[in-house]
Parts: sequence; structure tokens; C-alpha cells
Amino acid sequence: TMKVTPNNGYLINKIRFKNIDGTSYSAPVTFVSGSSESYLTSKQVTNDFVIECEFIYEMYNITVSENNIIYGEAIGGNTNINRGDIITITSTPNTGYEFVNWSENGIIISTDSTYTFNVYKTSNIVANFAKSQYNITTSVIDNTGGYLSGEGIYEHGDVVKIFITPTVGYEIEYLKIYGNTIKLDGVTTYEFIASRETDVEALFISTTGGYDTRYVYKERD
Repeated sequence: TMKVTPNNGYLINKIRFKNIDGTSYSAPVTFVSGSSESYLTSKQVTNDFVIECEFIYEMYNITVSENNIIYGEAIGGNTNINRGDIITITSTPNTGYEFVNWSENGIIISTDSTYTFNVYKTSNIVANFAKSQYNITTSVIDNTGGYLSGEGIYEHGDVVKIFITPTVGYEIEYLKIYGNTIKLDGVTTYEFIASRETDVEALFISTTGGYDTRYVYKERD
């Protein structure tokens, strides 16, 4: 009984038996083309012979998928890849999401959105995406007339609720969000959807005397 074992990364393709003079030698053999191991059983040996083994590269498959198809797309998987060949896989997050990492069997293998590597085994690689997070801050023009609250870290699509608190003798005039001015009239809260980072800016005006006390008029002497 004989055993043929290919080196790592190779498979058995063919096995041939020949007499010393090169003529075919008949001997039973049990093996499957493309196998990593083969047991050879010959009948009673009556003369010298040669065994020729032909090996081929082992072929690998790379599959890519997303942790959630709503979050983004992963491309670049392929089949029948030769050992050591270079492959590139790419991740593209959808709006409101961001790429986090590539993982295999739950283990992080790269944080590059485009990942190039040499293939040495069959792998199932997952592109992990997550909702984008935004820092929402608040401020008051001239730090006069009141304050805002509700700032914090929000995920894409979250409802941001801003609480408006004027000081005595002031009222809210407007909020500026994402560069847009929203005129308000006596409201104490305002809601909007988080879609990117922003500073929510407020202007409070005086309710005494019908003018804005941010400005002081001085008559010329």
C-alpha cells in the first residue's frame, strides 16, 4: 500500500504507472482527481515500475456578503482562484451608513473599504456596515436671551428634539439648522431628522420695548 500526499496548496491531478522501459504498467489505483490525498494499492509486484504523479494548484473560492443589504454593497468575490493570486474586494455604504470592517467567522481581517490580499484558502468574507453617527451641537447667538438643550450623538434617521428655553424678557426668533433659518413663534421645542452633523444655532430677541437688546443705540454728541 502506498500513499501520495501533495504539498500544501496542491492537489493530485493524475497518477501514471510505467514499466522501466516506459511501457504502461497495469495496477489498480483508488483516487479522485483533485484530491488532497490518495492511497494506491498495487497487485503483486513482478517487476520494477515507475509511478508518475501530476499535481495541480488547489483552487479557492472567495465569497463576499453584507451584514445587512440595506446598509451597503460588497463586491469582488470570485471562484476557482489559484493559490497566491491577488484579489480585491470593495465595499460601498449606502447613504446614511458607513463601512466598519471586513470579517471572517466573526474575526476582523481589515478596516480598509477596498481590501487587496493574496488568496491561500477558501473564505467567506463579510462587509460590516453601521448607521452613520452625527454630533449635534447647540449654540446661541451672542450667548444672550436663553439656551438650548438636546445636543448629543444621533444615528442617521434619528429624530432630534431641541428644547428651547428663553430667559425672562426674551423669546425665540429663529433656529438655524443645516444652514436653513427656521422662523419660530413662542415654541419651546423643535424636531428634525439627523442626516449629518450640524450646530443648531438660536437667536433670541427681547420682548421689552419691541427691539432687540443685542444692539445698543448711542446718539452722536
